[in-house]
Amino acid sequence: MAYPETRGQPGKTENLGKIAYAGDNTQFYPLLANTAGGGGSGRLVVAQREPFLAWLGPSALSGGMVAAGSITGSGTTVSGAADTTVWGTTVTYAPLRSGQIDGLATGGVVYGSLTIGLKVAGTAGTIDAKVTARIKNNANTTWTTALTLTGVIGCTTAEVYKTYDIPALLTDANFNAIPFDFAIGHQSASAATTVNARIISTSFIIGDFEPNT
Repeated sequence: MAYPETRGQPGKTENLGKIAYAGDNTQFYPLLANTAGGGGSGRLVVAQREPFLAWLGPSALSGGMVAAGSITGSGTTVSGAADTTVWGTTVTYAPLRSGQIDGLATGGVVYGSLTIGLKVAGTAGTIDAKVTARIKNNANTTWTTALTLTGVIGCTTAEVYKTYDIPALLTDANFNAIPFDFAIGHQSASAATTVNARIISTSFIIGDFEPNT
């Protein structure tokens, strides 16, 4: 007597052409059954990569819309000591899914653009400033320098904008995955004069990652 394939039967194999897979915590492989039992076929199944887009200087909805051509950005940071780097608030990019960038422990590539706004606080004249930036995996404590300390930038009470391209930033052991943290730092040339800095809302980082790696 024939039995429906959809009913479970003792000792009966469901022959519907479905492929079973097994993983080794890095990749997935289709299972191969033979007279010696089941095992990995050795044929690699490449994980699906997904693109990501991280905005580094988002603004709140209540005040984020501006006239076309205007520039807005995240909150300011302050520098109160000459030639000492003061770091701004950390921006965290943490989407629902996580994984290594390009599926690699090191050597993945990200792209993007960083624009920083700088201005002198108060009514002082021109003060020189420098900026830098750093990045790391959200779970790490060690940062990687993404933008080395720049040369002197002349600042006044009118905000000046400096844009830095990210043409091909290679990942390393400190920064290689989603989610990640990003922050800018800056210096004032005068301990008596504060320079404010902020990440402008057009700043972003893009790339690809492999979920669950």
